[in-house]
Amino acid sequence: VKSLTWTRWFLVLCLSAILTYLFFYEIPIFSVYLTSTYQFQDRFFPHLLDAVTNALSVIGQFLLILCYWEQYIIWTVVNLMLIVMYSGK
Repeated sequence: VKSLTWTRWFLVLCLSAILTYLFFYEIPIFSVYLTSTYQFQDRFFPHLLDAVTNALSVIGQFLLILCYWEQYIIWTVVNLMLIVMYSGK
């Protein structure tokens, strides 16, 4: 098991921001293409949480594959965000 250095944490944060930006615009397009609707189309905060959770899930999966223990932090954050997003608050 490995640990992330400060520079790799910075890389993880930058990659998370880029993926969040991409998912923010990609998810509604893909969802409408598949189901003709997107549940969070008119609500900004759940839409943003949807993009962030997807981006962090990708990052968490790569950290899992590369055997970094910080993946548990990422997965915990993702799970807490999903609880908030789907609780309707």
